[in-house]
Amino acid sequence: MKNLMCLFVIGVLVLTTSCNADIDVNLVNVSVLNKKDEVAPGEELKVKINATDTDGIESILISIPSLDVDTLIAGYSEGDKWKFEKHFEVSNTAEIGSQDIFVTVTDKIGQTYEESEGFKIIED
Repeated sequence: MKNLMCLFVIGVLVLTTSCNADIDVNLVNVSVLNKKDEVAPGEELKVKINATDTDGIESILISIPSLDVDTLIAGYSEGDKWKFEKHFEVSNTAEIGSQDIFVTVTDKIGQTYEESEGFKIIED
């Protein structure tokens, strides 16, 4: 019985690894570094991004509609793992309330994936 169970486990492992030989690992994490994820007009919104893609990362697009931000970052020195912080000025005319940050990662073979994070603009 032990031999049969061992053969079954080996068979399952062989089948699953041979079918998934081209596994793609895509991870992106977006964090707001401001205390309580809040920022007031006139201050900087501090954003931290960690992204990993086994195919290599071509570019990262950061969009913050409420701040009129569309920032494309390309040519980063780390091929498959990017980790950086960006700071964005919050204008005095920014809309108070809950807002979103959208991050789109494009890998070297053209696949894209997105992540978003919320933050809040509070009155000064």
